[in-house]
Amino acid sequence: MRFRSMLPFALAALATLPMAHADDASHRAKAEQMLAVTKSDTQMQTQLSALEARINELAKQQSGVAPLNTAQTKLTDDYQKQINTITMDEVGYEKIRPLIVQYYVDSFTEAELDGILAFYKTPAGQALITKTPDLAMKSTTLVQNRIKELQPKLATVTQDYVAKLKAAATPSGGAAPAAGGPAGAPPSLKAPATKPQQ
Repeated sequence: MRFRSMLPFALAALATLPMAHADDASHRAKAEQMLAVTKSDTQMQTQLSALEARINELAKQQSGVAPLNTAQTKLTDDYQKQINTITMDEVGYEKIRPLIVQYYVDSFTEAELDGILAFYKTPAGQALITKTPDLAMKSTTLVQNRIKELQPKLATVTQDYVAKLKAAATPSGGAAPAAGGPAGAPPSLKAPATKPQQ
């Protein structure tokens, strides 16, 4: 009797499993769309190509600047291929992409992805995607230039701080006495004061 009463609940639970898998697939599909709509795919490939070129350049530097003979050239080429293969196996586009998709799945609900995708597909959304990298570069350059302009002022403040820090290190808080003389000796090493003889 008890088994029969639980049967409808068990069947209802089983009926929801395919839907859950479908929801997961739908969620992941929208995360995949995010990479395409935001042009993240292209940006990742560009970054990885730049990384690959940098790795090849570093590999070349290992051989030194002297002219290489035939055997050394082959060894260098093989070395570069090995470094390239090892690195791209770990950070290659096909290896990284599923992880990025999973980050989107973990970070956004499916409803949130719907809203984000709807915005990014509008002209305003596409303008944001297209113009954001240039804005980010301009912002970074602006901050770097401002810091460069502030260097003299920062140096003056730093010098003033160092001078005050040294002055505050003396017991009286005044200027430090000249080193080497009796006044510069620790109090415990000074000769006791003597009264003038009458």
